[in-house]
Amino acid sequence: MAHKWWRKLPGISLRTQLHLLIVLVALFTFSFSLYISVQSTQNYLNTQMKSHAQDAATSLGLSMSLIWTTPTW
Repeated sequence: MAHKWWRKLPGISLRTQLHLLIVLVALFTFSFSLYISVQSTQNYLNTQMKSHAQDAATSLGLSMSLIWTTPTW
């Protein structure tokens, strides 16, 4: 007797309950998929930004080493 409320909500037909369940499952699935997609995109962008920063630092270091090693007579 403890969990009879979920079997049939008062005033709501079984068809309406099934439609509501389908909509809620679809909404949950969409939300979860969107969350995973955002996390994946964020990780990808962070990786790309770190790589770009490393490339820029390497390029700057090589440029500076050429200036310091070139004799200026």
